[in-house]
Amino acid sequence: MNRIAEIPVATPPADAAFGGALLDVLMQADTGLLIIAIDSQHVIRRCNTLAETLLAPKGSALIGRSVLAIHDEIGVNNQRFAAALAEASRSGVFHFTQRVGPDSGTRHLESRVLPLTDSAGQPCGYALVSIDRTALEEAERMRRMLATPSTRARSPSSSPTPMALSNMSMRATRKTQATLPTRLSASVPAIRNQD
Repeated sequence: MNRIAEIPVATPPADAAFGGALLDVLMQADTGLLIIAIDSQHVIRRCNTLAETLLAPKGSALIGRSVLAIHDEIGVNNQRFAAALAEASRSGVFHFTQRVGPDSGTRHLESRVLPLTDSAGQPCGYALVSIDRTALEEAERMRRMLATPSTRARSPSSSPTPMALSNMSMRATRKTQATLPTRLSASVPAIRNQD
């Protein structure tokens, strides 16, 4: 089933090189998506509040920082990131799952790298769009742990029941069912979500 949410494209802002009206809408929407727009030198030009909350070191801002330096701080492989940018340039999108940690605990992010184009259709940077799947991964880890006979024998009676794990998994699934966009451009009139 296809759902199409029409988003009117207004006159692009002065910063149209970084997504224009469509990216403005995504940055301001409460979608549960972590969004960062970087230029061709890997410097963060725009980001939403969720990205700053999860990725910015205490009391600092993401805007103006190199995404490569941030990756070094949080333990993301920059070679894999460079390959993602190259593939996104060739095919229009690159999808990957990344563990981010260890300082604030490991986060499981499902991400896409999307090329950004300016109003003339020229490449000008990339959007990194991620969904935090940490709660779902934790529920799955607990389910596997309880399914192992040796773990069940050692588990205290206060451990979650299978029903509680099922409910936890359902909540995590509902939280993370936002879909990732497949292309961002100043000239795109709609977001298409496929179910």
